[in-house]
Amino acid sequence: MESKRVKSAWEIALERAERLGSLSSEELKAKQEEEAREIGRGLATRCLAGVPGRDLRAELARHEESRRLLIMKEAVAVLTAALSPFPDEKTRRAMEGLRLLIGEDALHSLEVQVASVRREYDETLTREGKRLASRIRASGEAELRGRGALGSGLKINVPASPEWQAAMERINAEYRKRLDDLGRRIAAMVA
Repeated sequence: MESKRVKSAWEIALERAERLGSLSSEELKAKQEEEAREIGRGLATRCLAGVPGRDLRAELARHEESRRLLIMKEAVAVLTAALSPFPDEKTRRAMEGLRLLIGEDALHSLEVQVASVRREYDETLTREGKRLASRIRASGEAELRGRGALGSGLKINVPASPEWQAAMERINAEYRKRLDDLGRRIAAMVA
């Protein structure tokens, strides 16, 4: 009769490590792709933080061509998600990063479209804001008048009204969707 040998914890751990250490080719490829995406997210984050373009170019150049494309795709996805209809510093840096990754010529027509969306957003906010503010003030004043409090120094806080907030959310969502569509077109330029 054959006696079974009891394995030590060390031997069991070594066997497990051996099994885990041998990744299949698909698993290895998935791991490398995830690492490339992580590098791309890091590059985009550094770009949004204001790291100079030459540093980002140098970082990108350190990787072989096959990985560079994955890194660029992820960086472009993060940068396009950072685009906003507001003319803020984050949007400016995102456009600089996209210009660096995609190229000035390729990005030019899309930059014009982004600027157009931002201009329309501003015009819509101004037009709708004035119309809505007027209506909210009139409604609030009528309510104050009905309570006998009109002229008592109370002011209508238009931006705090639920109607104003709902309208701003609707407008922001509409323009966010348009920027997301442009972002997908920008990302397709890298593919």
